[in-house]
Amino acid sequence: MARTFFGLLARGISFTALGLALHGCAAKKIKPGEFTPIPVQEQYRIFETLPGVKVVGFADTFTLTKEIPGTQQEWMSVLYLEREFDVLATLGSGFDVWLAMDLILNQEDEESIRQARLRGMPIGYQTLEMERFFSWVRETRDRGNPFYVVGLGHEVASSYGWRNQFLIRTFAETLKRYGAGESIPVMEAGLNPLLLLKKCGETGFPRNEEEVESVKKSIANLESLVKGVATTVAERFPAHPHASVLQALPSHFSAVLELCRTKALPKARIELEVRSLVQTQAKWSKSGRVLLLGEFDVLRNTPQTLGGALKAKFGKEMYTVATVPVKGEVIARTKPPRKIAIEGNESPVQVLFQGLREPALIPMGSLAQRAKRWVPLFQRSRAFLEGGGSPVEWAKEVDAILAFPSCSPTGKWYLDHLQFKKEW
Repeated sequence: MARTFFGLLARGISFTALGLALHGCAAKKIKPGEFTPIPVQEQYRIFETLPGVKVVGFADTFTLTKEIPGTQQEWMSVLYLEREFDVLATLGSGFDVWLAMDLILNQEDEESIRQARLRGMPIGYQTLEMERFFSWVRETRDRGNPFYVVGLGHEVASSYGWRNQFLIRTFAETLKRYGAGESIPVMEAGLNPLLLLKKCGETGFPRNEEEVESVKKSIANLESLVKGVATTVAERFPAHPHASVLQALPSHFSAVLELCRTKALPKARIELEVRSLVQTQAKWSKSGRVLLLGEFDVLRNTPQTLGGALKAKFGKEMYTVATVPVKGEVIARTKPPRKIAIEGNESPVQVLFQGLREPALIPMGSLAQRAKRWVPLFQRSRAFLEGGGSPVEWAKEVDAILAFPSCSPTGKWYLDHLQFKKEW
């Protein structure tokens, strides 16, 4: 994508001309059965006409494909290089993702990239494509304004893999490498109660006040340990927000504890995630511009979703792009996950995009006003999400659709053993 992007510049195509071309899309009259997609070589320029956008969210209708994450990573690279979007926020645990970033910043071998993916990413992003993305993140680490990844999720050990039961030990070993005064066994013993917060809705924590007190004491231990090494972390990575994110971990766990104690409704969790993104934009992005990656049902703009709460907070400063495969084959995250063929007629939107020959961006603002009478983008209709259906009003719930004429399963899904489990 970077070659395409800079190739256009070399041929003398200016940002101004491209901006006018994009505005021209909005003026074109649309006949029934037609729409005005922005071709792949121009679609990244949409943000030249939207200078006020500070949050770009990618809402995936399917996560386990090869083509969608590849194109997203191309977008991220251009938005980072040309528009200074220097942080990606994921929906994983803030604690887990910090450990993943520590590996990326400190290690050189490819095994560390695999470990970072295991530790830091939610189930839908345990893929070969995500490892390639982490490799790219590592390539930026020595730049004056490097790229960084944070987690918005308020939980502990939410990443998938057997290693998540050893995250506290791993964290203690990490602090020791930064000069923590306590021994690893002492630190691990003092921090282990934090694991009581893992999936507290299922385990019944807290069962008594003693468990609450043990977690509070553990958070105090964490705060003391973090204070002891924060200066060293900051000195080692002065261009990264790594030390600042580390210093925020005690507050992260305090928020998780409060959610567990009050058996908080999803609304309370969403409010914390919104607060985390606001902090990310204001404190951890040098430009105040952040990318966001997650599942469509989480990032869509409705009153019950994180996407809706973020849209209410950021307004026109947030731009959400839904990724939609039209045809092909994907791994759908059904229960259990399975490969499914997409015929292109599973939803009205897929039927609408049958004519695509390459991935194309369809901004809702580029469609003629009279198209609202008939285009399924402006009507509540069935959407095809992870192998199932859901009612969606696209024009209200996202700002644009990035449609893929054909998709294939991810190059390697590291949890494919789940397809053979008798129970999900």
